[in-house]
Amino acid sequence: MSLHLFCQIVLGLTFAVAVAGKVRSRAAWRAFAGSVADLGLVPAAAVRPLAVLTVAAEAAVVAAMAVPGLTRPGFLLALALLAGLTGGVVAVLRAGRRVDCHCFGGTPEAYGPPHVVRNLLLLTVAGLGAVSPPPATLRFAEVVPTLLAAVPAAIVAVRFVEIFAVFDISRPTSRS
Repeated sequence: MSLHLFCQIVLGLTFAVAVAGKVRSRAAWRAFAGSVADLGLVPAAAVRPLAVLTVAAEAAVVAAMAVPGLTRPGFLLALALLAGLTGGVVAVLRAGRRVDCHCFGGTPEAYGPPHVVRNLLLLTVAGLGAVSPPPATLRFAEVVPTLLAAVPAAIVAVRFVEIFAVFDISRPTSRS
């Protein structure tokens, strides 16, 4: 299994879902842009450019992960982007504000510690990808197990908050 390829696939798929979720409809785009405004971290005039820049950077990561010669710059862009996104989430949490996440365009969920943990895990993947050597050649015997590990890892990254909620014993449960 190739660590570099694993990281490439995980980040490529995760960011592809993020981009698709934000641009799949006007309503999804408005919800995402609204969540950028709700963060309260930039002036109102900067909200739309920041939302566009965020999606453009996510799309650039996807493209870079798909082109072997661009993976290293793609990993570095992913590191910068994830650091910024994580910093924004931490700032909102420290301020004690409730802001909904529209990271993947699904049902909004208020930012919380699971979002930070997910982003830290993705930062780790991006860092490992940046320092690992790309495979000299791709062999079927290496690609298949890497895909079999990376695709589920990307699914877990995309659904991390929902998965975390299943195991979160601090949340009240409804009793019938």
